[in-house]
Formats: sequence, structure tokens, C-alpha cells
Amino acid sequence: MTTFAKYKPHWKDNSEGHIFLNRNGACTITLTGAASMSQAELDYYGELFTNALNSEVVHASIGSPTETKK
Repeated sequence: MTTFAKYKPHWKDNSEGHIFLNRNGACTITLTGAASMSQAELDYYGELFTNALNSEVVHASIGSPTETKK
């Protein structure tokens, strides 16, 4: 199975990271932390969001759990 979303930290003056979506024509989601947020904390949330996106893609590909089969 191909991974849909992948997180990469981006070290700058402030905390920043990017979630790349593995889909033709897809966007990149940029996460920017507040001045008080460390890069490690932003990385935690970036990985959390990425895992949620990947989990949702798996569920969407097998159908919604509330979907009625005919």
C-alpha cells in the first residue's frame, strides 16, 4: 500500500513542517508553530495529523462504516 501523506520537518527561525500528499495535483499542507511552540512539539502534531490522514484514506478506500450495502 502506498502512503498517502508524509510529514517532513522544516527547520527555520520558527517551528515549521510540511505534510506532503501523495496524489497527482495534490497540495502540500504547511504547519507553522507559534513562537512558543518548539520544533519537537510541532513535529509531534505533524506526525499525528499525517497518521490521521493515512488512516482516513484507508477507511475511505474500503467504504464508510455507516455505508449501507445494497
